[in-house]
Amino acid sequence: MTLRRVEWAVLAVALAVRWGGLASMAETPWADAPLVDAYTYWEQAKQLLADKDPFRGGYYQPPGYPHFLALVSRLGGDEPSLAWVRQVQALLGWLTTVGVLVLGRRLGERLEQPWLGAAAAGLYTLYPTVILFEQDILTPALTGALFVGALVLVWLRDSLTSWRGALAGLLLGVCAAVHPTYLLVVPPLIWILRQRRKTVLALGLGLALGLAPTTVRNWRDFDQVALVSHNAGLNLFLANNPDWKDTGFLKAGLPFRQLVLEAEPHLRDSFARNEYWLDRTRSEVLEDPATWLGGVATRALWSVNRLEIPRNEDYRCRTSKGALSWVGWLPVRYAWVFPLALLGGVRSWRRGERGLALLWGALHAQLLIFLVADRYRVSTWPLVALAGAGGLGVVLDWVRAHRVPGRTWVWWLPAVVVPWVPIDERAGPQPGWCLHVEGHFAWMAKDFPLAARRYEAALTADSGALNTRYWLAQALHELDRHDDAADALGPVLAAFPASYPALMLMSRIHSARRDYAQAARMAGRAYRVPGPRTNTGIRWIKLLLRAGDRAGAEAAAAADPKLAEHPKVLEALSR
Repeated sequence: MTLRRVEWAVLAVALAVRWGGLASMAETPWADAPLVDAYTYWEQAKQLLADKDPFRGGYYQPPGYPHFLALVSRLGGDEPSLAWVRQVQALLGWLTTVGVLVLGRRLGERLEQPWLGAAAAGLYTLYPTVILFEQDILTPALTGALFVGALVLVWLRDSLTSWRGALAGLLLGVCAAVHPTYLLVVPPLIWILRQRRKTVLALGLGLALGLAPTTVRNWRDFDQVALVSHNAGLNLFLANNPDWKDTGFLKAGLPFRQLVLEAEPHLRDSFARNEYWLDRTRSEVLEDPATWLGGVATRALWSVNRLEIPRNEDYRCRTSKGALSWVGWLPVRYAWVFPLALLGGVRSWRRGERGLALLWGALHAQLLIFLVADRYRVSTWPLVALAGAGGLGVVLDWVRAHRVPGRTWVWWLPAVVVPWVPIDERAGPQPGWCLHVEGHFAWMAKDFPLAARRYEAALTADSGALNTRYWLAQALHELDRHDDAADALGPVLAAFPASYPALMLMSRIHSARRDYAQAARMAGRAYRVPGPRTNTGIRWIKLLLRAGDRAGAEAAAAADPKLAEHPKVLEALSR
């Protein structure tokens, strides 16, 4: 079989894997239920489709991806369709594979490894994490295509034109509007192109154009100088504080919300909160730089570990059983590609092709700066696949020569071993989290008995999961098991006494038990949690009246002019 036929076969396999992934995804509960960040992105897109602005308070999260989802949805028909979005993202993933093949072919020509493109494309496609992220309503499918597309335009080309540089810059600018950490690749790319000044200038102009919508609105509407979104402060703090192993593994829910609320209550503006977290991160680092450096070293070790460390969603839940389990059996693993990539990176560096190592290093740096998480590491995968394919060529040379150069063992063997070094057990599979998610699916189907059983099983696996306790209390409350619901929720309020959702749930539970005095007490505590709480105050006053505490209700109304003048409060007090 000729090399070109091999390349076409690899691309056919890449298409088949993605098509099979879409068919399998459709058979799972995840098909219609985006979770955590995916849920947020999808809700923002639906607001855009309804001509509403989900970014009125500023770009706390990058705006590019919700706009992409809205655009794709408009092209797909009248009703937003998750299945249609996934099909488009699968196509983008396949195009990224094509781009990796093209880059690999060009690099292979320079390194005298003509098959490198086919090998790199195969490594890229048969990596389960890539397929799983492409299926989710998250950014990697789009950012991967934009990033690799920019590289195809300008990197490893002997003849460059200004329009290619400008288009590459535009793609990188849009990519940064989707995920700001891609700005890290701009300095090494400029260094790679440093002898082509017109191309560099065009690249800069295209980059500015891609960033312009976000930057201009930050300046015009929010009076802030910011190129992209502004949630870097919290993400930096999560990984750069003495307790980073705890904060870094916080999933969405009550504990994470409690951490977010540590920002001063009056900082309702998201820019001000970002500054709060940036200042706090700086103070934590400067207070104990030795501990911080130790954390960076630990994250460096974790960043090349065999485990795919989840941030919000653990894809091992999807592949452990069911229709998507075959995706988990795809053969490529980071643990064995990483040492090959080091070999390939070193060889390309020695032969003058230093761009591969520089770009890989720039993207890998985000795992040390921010969090070690699969969503950050997957952004490096196109470059790891290219370098890994080059490393395969090095190993083949060793096999043909029946020897490994003596000095190579000194650094290469540790690279083989390091990914297998045991790390914190929190990075391993968490059965409790998978059961928690299954409980959510039952909740969304309004199967509250099944939801309660799933949450109880999750607590058996992880008794400290306070967020699961909250949802168990919700399910038990729906089942009219109010005493059990109160018992389940008690530890949550003991740990987080100012948790607004937990206080309101406990108020509803006590109200269902006809203990209106306790229901009012909980509503009063919820009302005092910082935030716009007029509706909560109205509920509090009504519960005080139901408990027979008219004096308390009148005092509560008198203490807040908004409440005192609200028609519902006036009506309640006039009875």
